[in-house]
Amino acid sequence: MKTKKKLLALGLALSMLAGCGNGTVGDSHSREAQASSEAASSQAESGQGTLSKEELQKMPFLGEGTWITGRDGEKWYKNKGTFYDAFDTVIQLTGYTKDEETFKQAFALCQSEFQRLHKLFDNYHEYDGVTNLMTLNRTASKAPVKVEDELFSLLRFSKDNYNKTLGKVNIAMGKTLAIWHDLREAVTAETEHTTTGTGKTIALPTEAALKEANAHSNLDDLVLDEANKTVQIRDPELQLDAGAVAKGYATEIVAKKLKAAGLEHGIISAGGNIKTIGSPVDDRAQWKVGIMHPRPEHKDVLATVLVSGDTAMVTSGDYQRYFELDGVRYAHIIDPETLYPAKRYTSVSIRTADSGLADYLSTAFFIADEKEAQQILANYKDAGVDVIWVDQHMNVTATPEILPDIELAP
Repeated sequence: MKTKKKLLALGLALSMLAGCGNGTVGDSHSREAQASSEAASSQAESGQGTLSKEELQKMPFLGEGTWITGRDGEKWYKNKGTFYDAFDTVIQLTGYTKDEETFKQAFALCQSEFQRLHKLFDNYHEYDGVTNLMTLNRTASKAPVKVEDELFSLLRFSKDNYNKTLGKVNIAMGKTLAIWHDLREAVTAETEHTTTGTGKTIALPTEAALKEANAHSNLDDLVLDEANKTVQIRDPELQLDAGAVAKGYATEIVAKKLKAAGLEHGIISAGGNIKTIGSPVDDRAQWKVGIMHPRPEHKDVLATVLVSGDTAMVTSGDYQRYFELDGVRYAHIIDPETLYPAKRYTSVSIRTADSGLADYLSTAFFIADEKEAQQILANYKDAGVDVIWVDQHMNVTATPEILPDIELAP
């Protein structure tokens, strides 16, 4: 299909950026959703794309660093630091500082905080001296468990936004999500052993198994004691999984700590989560963020979007963590009503101030239909939420406020 760039009105609440062509199924099960770019730079600016095993083993690493001239002739040291030991994704900090040592200190803080928050929000592993989500899943049904402030606030945030998003994002669905997670892991393992085969028979979960698991997903059974910062789970079989919000929530925390430590200008890229810190150092008023094409073998970038300082841009897609079985693609985002992977869109991007909210909403809007999306938007009318949807035919729809800031890739 020939690419079009004309903006076509769909109605008062939505507008369309015409079809960008149909892609074919990619072979990567971990391509991340989004890449930041400065001026004319490519997706490599944010460290996205596929990295080799050798490159991953060399992380963390710093770029060579350069000196650039900013507005009013100011000199700024620019560098990028990249690591891959938190939230199962490549994380990159691009920063502009007065000297090299200041950047190194900012990068060290960025990495250590992401590592700490990864352990805190992990529901698959426990760590010495850390009370995390897995600890809660294992012990909080027996007695209230005291947790650190960031974990408590993450859980409170998720409960507070549950009804506002019409129940589309439920962190108490861990038992159901685990079924799909284990299936995805099994398919991946089988794919990696295509030469010899594992001999395992892989099939989709039964409706009965999904319903039985989902019977233990009542968010009201998660009891939060604000005064004592304790967490209790009333249903012993309920399992927490904050994967829909944890990375964005952590990104927001890290950005605030970097600003408090003195980083005035930069970008955090954590997979599909982009968070800008301050404004660009040159004459531009806004940063430029690239949204990856949902079928990245078709082309790398679908569009670029202007993003102001201290703003988040988060994308959820069906090409980040997915598997294919009998020729059908199954995304990692599970619809709480059908209990099957959502399939209305290939990607959804959110632009708003808070990275945690952007992450949470990118999942909600990925699942919601058009009528539900209107209700959710109304619930966040004061939060400055902009949305970009990409459907299965690569048609792009967006809320009106973000339209002037979008440029489709040729």
